[in-house]
Formats: sequence, structure tokens, C-alpha cells
Amino acid sequence: MFDFDPAGMGPEELERIGRRAEDSMRALAAAMENLTELSGEGEAAEGRVRAVVESDGTLRELRFDPRAMRLGSEELAQAATEAVRLAQRAVRERVEESVRGLAALPDDLEAAGRQLDEVREVFSAALAARRR
Repeated sequence: MFDFDPAGMGPEELERIGRRAEDSMRALAAAMENLTELSGEGEAAEGRVRAVVESDGTLRELRFDPRAMRLGSEELAQAATEAVRLAQRAVRERVEESVRGLAALPDDLEAAGRQLDEVREVFSAALAARRR
């Protein structure tokens, strides 16, 4: 429970706590949306094969430079596989980096929610006591 005097807590403090919770929620929503927009790129065969992968690992694009057509079929297949793997690794790293940034948000959200709940309880108790 909070150590504060409800009589000493004004609307400004309640507004500050509410703003902090809203800011955290907006940051979380934006970060979650950004996760879906991430992609990763990978190249192989000296840049002749290029892959782009979505955040969920789905292949968005696979491009072959005209010079890639000079490769044998097995070498071309290996280069395509390598480019896709590199793109998947790149997007995984970007997602992990973004998630690390999100790791602090749930604590902030939970703390802000607990604060708001506790403030409500204290004010409800104070109002009930005044009505008596």
C-alpha cells in the first residue's frame, strides 16, 4: 500500500499518475505495432542473391542479380538458402532488440496500475469515512 496522506494528494498527483499509465500504454502499443513492421535482409554470393524476410520469418522478397544466373543450379540454391537464413537471423536480432526495449514496459504498466488501484482504494475509504 502507498504511504501517503489522501488529504495531501491533489488532482495534479492523480493526473500525473494517470498520464504516466497512459504514456506507458501508448509506448507499448507503438512498440507492438513496430514489431510487426520489422524486416531483415540477407545477401549471398557476393551480393548477387538478396532476401528480405518479415518479422514472422515469412519470405517477402528474393532477388537474383543477373550475374547470379551464371552460377550453377546447386550453387544458386545454396546462395538463396544462405540469403534467406541471413535475413531471418537479421530480423530475429531486430525483434529481440525491440523486445528488450519492451521488457521494462510491463513493470511500468503493472506499477502504474497498482498505484491507480491503491489510490482508488484510499480515496474510496476516505469518502466512506466522511459519509459516516
